[in-house]
Amino acid sequence: MRRKILLFIAVALILPFALEAQNSAKPKKAPPKREMIVYEHAYIWGHYTRNNSLKGSAIDLKSGKTYCLASVLGEANPAHIDMLCYWGMVGKAKNNNFYLFAPGNKQVIDWSPTSGTIPYCAMVANARNEFGSKASLRYWKVRNATRMQLKSNKKAHFDTATLETLDSLSITADFYILPVKVGDIILFETVSNAYQVKKKGLMKIVSVEDDPDRLDQKGKGWNQKLNVIIKIEK
Repeated sequence: MRRKILLFIAVALILPFALEAQNSAKPKKAPPKREMIVYEHAYIWGHYTRNNSLKGSAIDLKSGKTYCLASVLGEANPAHIDMLCYWGMVGKAKNNNFYLFAPGNKQVIDWSPTSGTIPYCAMVANARNEFGSKASLRYWKVRNATRMQLKSNKKAHFDTATLETLDSLSITADFYILPVKVGDIILFETVSNAYQVKKKGLMKIVSVEDDPDRLDQKGKGWNQKLNVIIKIEK
């Protein structure tokens, strides 16, 4: 009996050390490798009072894919859209500009079609498609509040930007809409939802291109697209 008691004590003393040694021998999982994705041929069309609603004025920054408003419902999901593009006048602006803006915003938005908050109330799909007004930003179940801010190339070093570059950059306020032009560099940060999990990235406006299907509207912003390069943390 005494021998059994001594054996039990010995096992009790040795077992924790054996388990610890076994656990320490198991290879530890390496943290997920961080990568940067680059989309060199991304684009987004300027949307203007419903006239261009069949052009891609909504973009998924994670995939670099662009969707028209109807396609957001038919092919993607509002939760995937991080940024939209509008051409016109916003707020107290006296001239038309291209604006990049987040689907979501902390401000109270008036969705009235003619007198509401521009550009939000103007983002309505063409009534000829099967989704019609249902594709309006007003009816999206999810509107991502992507934060964005203009950065100088001196700080962003866009052409040679790395993950370390992104880590060093920060958005200093809650900006959800920006007037943009060729050459501008935008730092953005997606929202902290399950789809994007709060990713930072950079976008550069490379050029403005006319709609080849509407050469009669050459030079008119409502029939032009922004060609952009996107660099985003994977």
